[in-house]
Amino acid sequence: MPATRDELLNELRAARAELLEVLESIPEADRETPGACGEWSLKDVLVHLNHWEGETITLLYTLKRGAPVTSILLDPKLDVDACNARWVAMAKERPWERVWNDFQGVHVQLLRRVAEFSDEQLFQAGLHPKLGKTPLWRVIAVCAFEHEREHAEGLRAWQKQIKP
Repeated sequence: MPATRDELLNELRAARAELLEVLESIPEADRETPGACGEWSLKDVLVHLNHWEGETITLLYTLKRGAPVTSILLDPKLDVDACNARWVAMAKERPWERVWNDFQGVHVQLLRRVAEFSDEQLFQAGLHPKLGKTPLWRVIAVCAFEHEREHAEGLRAWQKQIKP
């Protein structure tokens, strides 16, 4: 568990490196093959990760600026499965290269937004009423580095199944 902003940033970078190691070992021909995560392809998994990290960026941006929170992350009525299905469906025709570029860009933006916060803002409960007692770092962890590690593990298992 990170205890400072720098440790949180290191955790984000480490999880991304772990995921990249898995992604780089998957053949190009398998990128859009269903089954990487349920019915999803590798491309679908990246679309999924891009959207959740994008929502995290939206949350960080609005919190830092004192603007109304518009991110779906703090919506108590959020239907996660419906969001995932909608995002993946919307990106079906999106080329791999654009999904990959989004994947790279979202991570850079996430690191930049996290770096704008102090240790106190990230780790102390009560930063915003919609967060309640949940410290901001936990939302970041769930939507970013824990999420990436979860999918890296699943992709490793899938990769073993697709290897000839």
